[in-house]
Amino acid sequence: MPESAWKLLFYTLSWSYGIYLLFFTDYTFFYDPPSVFYDWKKGMDVPTDIAIAYLLQCSFYGHSIYATAYMDTWRKDSVVMLLHHVVTLTLIAFSYAFRYHNVGILVLFLHDVNDVQLEFTKLNVYFKHRGGVYHRLNDVISNIGCLTFSVSWFWFRLYWFPLKVLYATCHSSLQSVPNIPFYFFFNALLFILTLMNIYWFLLAWALLSVILGMDLSLQESLLLKSLGLSTKPSPKTPVPVPSVLWRIFQNRKTSPSTNKGLEDACRVEEFNVPGNIIRVFADQGHFVHNGQPQTLLCLQKRLYFNLSVLEEGEHLTMAQLEMAQLEIKFSHNSYHTSSRGQVFELRLYQTSQMSLRGMPSREHSRKLLVEQSFAQLHKSLLFNLSGVAKDWRTYSKNLGLILEISVGGRDGASALATRGLQSLCASIDSFLDTSLLVVTLSQQQCKASRRRRSAYYTPVTPSSLCKPRRLYISFSDVGWENWIIAPQGYMANYCLGECPFPLTAELNSTNHAILQTMVHSLDPEGTPQPCCVPVRLSPISILYYDNNDNVVLRHYEDMVVDECGCR
Repeated sequence: MPESAWKLLFYTLSWSYGIYLLFFTDYTFFYDPPSVFYDWKKGMDVPTDIAIAYLLQCSFYGHSIYATAYMDTWRKDSVVMLLHHVVTLTLIAFSYAFRYHNVGILVLFLHDVNDVQLEFTKLNVYFKHRGGVYHRLNDVISNIGCLTFSVSWFWFRLYWFPLKVLYATCHSSLQSVPNIPFYFFFNALLFILTLMNIYWFLLAWALLSVILGMDLSLQESLLLKSLGLSTKPSPKTPVPVPSVLWRIFQNRKTSPSTNKGLEDACRVEEFNVPGNIIRVFADQGHFVHNGQPQTLLCLQKRLYFNLSVLEEGEHLTMAQLEMAQLEIKFSHNSYHTSSRGQVFELRLYQTSQMSLRGMPSREHSRKLLVEQSFAQLHKSLLFNLSGVAKDWRTYSKNLGLILEISVGGRDGASALATRGLQSLCASIDSFLDTSLLVVTLSQQQCKASRRRRSAYYTPVTPSSLCKPRRLYISFSDVGWENWIIAPQGYMANYCLGECPFPLTAELNSTNHAILQTMVHSLDPEGTPQPCCVPVRLSPISILYYDNNDNVVLRHYEDMVVDECGCR
């Protein structure tokens, strides 16, 4: 930061002096660029006011070459920066020695304005987190500075520079001095400077695009991939959230684990099985047969659940009835008590071969999974499909199920008149839909067991030491409110602060960090301070729609910063 402050001071003074020379003296170089070569003579005297500007600039860029090569941290653009300083110093020295000083003043003026903006913006970036507290004003100023810097860079260095400087040196110089010396060498250096200006403009625009959100798609895709999604979901007709998922989500939200290990977070306590992803798949099948009294069959439907969305690293953990449960829903008014001696019979088949009309092609191509009789229709019926669901991981084996509901009884069909049978089957017409609840375990989200402490409250008082700082992330701010059902946002927090010598116990430092701090106190230039980083994170659960409009409740590790330390 001190370096940027000194640079800002120098560039401001230099640019202000350039304004004085070009707008408050008799020099007309800015308004009339060809005038830089009027009355040009070899070995002409350099005016004192221009010589002062050259002396200051030459000293500054000479130091900049040394600092870039031996003092500054090496970056990916350091080679271009070093080349820029060498070319600039060569231009300054060459233009002074061979009396191109008039055009040199114009070049320096057009370049210094951007350097003033750059250092001013960098200082505001540093200041926006000064004292370990976020300052919105400095953040806004830095973003505005980045935008104006890109615009002025284009205007001064890519528009006015060719229009005024290159036009004067390439065209006007030959008109004023036909045999002007070092014409090609001098212009070659100016064109190299132009190419570097183009390079840095593209680099600045790439940075600006990130700030304005133009390049967030890449970051968003990486984050969505880590969340187990290929693209951002866009639910067309969102289905209601199943009550079981709401109940589990609320339990995890209101009852944070304080004395339990991490393995509990990767276990669905409501079903007593391991798992951290709960999906409810909607039925994509169709009705095949509905109500032919002569056969006692009231309903026949093919059920199909697309399990292809399960990721490669997920393991099905359905071992009990509740873990791969098929739910068949009926409306409230369908509760029905049959006449004496009459019952409903439900049969569920797994098919291994389908005909063109979506039914088993042969009787032996279907396997009876469930057969149940009941005298009363309930609001919902649950059935275990654990083994079947595991086979459905292979797409070719997933041919769906056949659901049949018929009327039966001790006396068979003869006990029923046609009208009575139709009345019984009419209650089945209120059949709504079926869904499949699947619990899976993703090992990537279940790490080694560790104890989680009680809720950690981030500090609200300013402090320069390494501590968690409050950061609330709203999903609406990133455009995810359409597919994330709950929560609407969460307190993510972040780490910020200094790791001064000596490191105290509350800074959660390691032995390595303590030694590094000691060495830093002896050699501040050669050894950096330890960094303030998260050392304890906690999970959250998110309820959302996936890319197939299924409702998913998923547990995500390392989403909330609880503690920070010097590492």
